[in-house]
Amino acid sequence: MIGRGAWEAARAIAWPDMVLAVLTEAYAAGADLNSWVAMTDAHLAAPFGSDEQAHRDQQELLSAITGKIAEHARGLFERARDELA
Repeated sequence: MIGRGAWEAARAIAWPDMVLAVLTEAYAAGADLNSWVAMTDAHLAAPFGSDEQAHRDQQELLSAITGKIAEHARGLFERARDELA
């Protein structure tokens, strides 16, 4: 999970413009990731009724989307790091 406190701390630093732009996008992607993780967790905890296969299919889809968002966020944070090098 990507915390708001980390974003607040990052914004307090005088970053080069490009780094700040990438960090802004990265933390936004992190907030998105937090939402998808919460949604996936809620889905896991929800009763699935009689159609277990549909529940598993939905879970796999949510997990795949969450994974893609995590990859995107990580890539942005790595890009920000690389901009500093």
